[in-house]
Amino acid sequence: MIFRRDQFERLDLLPALRAWLRQHGYGMLYSIGSLIRYPIATALTCLVLALALALPLGLRVSLLNLSHLGGDWQGLERVTVFLNVDVGAESARSFSAAMLAWPEVASTQLVSPEEALDEFRYSTGFGPALEDLPENPLPHVIIVEPTDVSEEALRGLLNQLEQEFMVDFAQADLAWLRRLEHLLNLGRVLVQILSGLFALGVMFVVANTVRVEVQARKDEVDVLSLAGATDAFIRRPFLYTGLWYGLCGGVLAWLMVQTGLWLLAPSVARLAESYSTQLDILSVPFTEAFLLIAGSASLGLIGAWLAVTRQLSAMRQLTASR
Repeated sequence: MIFRRDQFERLDLLPALRAWLRQHGYGMLYSIGSLIRYPIATALTCLVLALALALPLGLRVSLLNLSHLGGDWQGLERVTVFLNVDVGAESARSFSAAMLAWPEVASTQLVSPEEALDEFRYSTGFGPALEDLPENPLPHVIIVEPTDVSEEALRGLLNQLEQEFMVDFAQADLAWLRRLEHLLNLGRVLVQILSGLFALGVMFVVANTVRVEVQARKDEVDVLSLAGATDAFIRRPFLYTGLWYGLCGGVLAWLMVQTGLWLLAPSVARLAESYSTQLDILSVPFTEAFLLIAGSASLGLIGAWLAVTRQLSAMRQLTASR
């Protein structure tokens, strides 16, 4: 069913919609004008909100980068098998191939003594000193990727490997990975707690700022009330003020964190280059940035609503008591 324009007009939908849009436009422009009227106070308030929001966001992005630098957990949870020095190349290859039939083993990689010595020479820089060695003291090494990376399964695989007569010893150094994982979990909980506390702080800052503004315009609010203006009409410009405060604070916080990451990128690249590797700093993800800006705007709106509602109620009680 298609409605014509005149039918909408008869149903009073278009006039009501126009009036609603007009009132919101008035409240929006009025709030923007009040913010522009006091630029220094507005800038300081937005800066305080941005600092409060940038700290949890920066910690969150730092945790994301630490998780990214940790790499793939499955790829790092490997077992290093050191064979006896007298094991030959052919026997080492046969043993490495035979291990692929074990249900506990996903893949194997054989590292010859020559390859291990070259890698050691490259990573330590002891090339001239290693040239004086009469023979290569390093054994064959097999890098094993386990199918199950739980501690119990790895312990069983280590015991099974050490029972092989060609194996000197086997190790799975996962302690630092476990510690890093626990630290990251602790950091996530800390970020959640700080985010909640700073969110309350943002809401209270906006509420206090709007409360002061309502008190400064008490005479104007009284005149509007005497003229028959509804609470929604009086409240609307102050709600937009809180919304703009929260929105500006969120955008500034995002810009602060992005700028900090941009300034840190060259230093991190030089540090990674000194270790012959490459590290890329992750920027603020789009989802995180959207949630930050939308959340800060919502907090500003909620804080403004609480402040205006309380102030209007207090003004009416004061007027009634007279």
